[in-house]
Amino acid sequence: MNGTSKEFESYVKEACDLSEKLVHDHPESTIYRAALAIACNQLAICRDSQQRTKEAAELYRRAIDLREEILQAHPDDLDLRASIAETCVNFSQFAYRHGDRAAGEKLHDRAEAEFKRMLQETRTILARALLWPCCASTGLTCSVNKRISRAPSPN
Repeated sequence: MNGTSKEFESYVKEACDLSEKLVHDHPESTIYRAALAIACNQLAICRDSQQRTKEAAELYRRAIDLREEILQAHPDDLDLRASIAETCVNFSQFAYRHGDRAAGEKLHDRAEAEFKRMLQETRTILARALLWPCCASTGLTCSVNKRISRAPSPN
């Protein structure tokens, strides 16, 4: 790991530790739990790059669990749904790379379902355009007339 990566990891680890303390001290705070979820997701990416797969998997699960807790209180929060989908995409790619195809598919399907729901609920072309880059990572295609489908698999 180069100096920049070590420095980034140090900042992310510190953010994770501080967020964990804030969540402990203020368990009712959605903002602190959301910040902890972001830090867990980022630290999982760092741990994966270091071949620390067990820690990475635990951190991805923690990020998803935190975001799902928040989602129960805020079911219509599109940013939160996009964050859950993003973490599921990251975790699915991790699972595929480490040979757990079944988990990778399940996580991918979860992300795809979140993106489909967001696209169906989003009425404006601008909002759909903003969601599009995220959806493309799951293989979804979307037309302006609000039809959503899975892109054909490359042969």
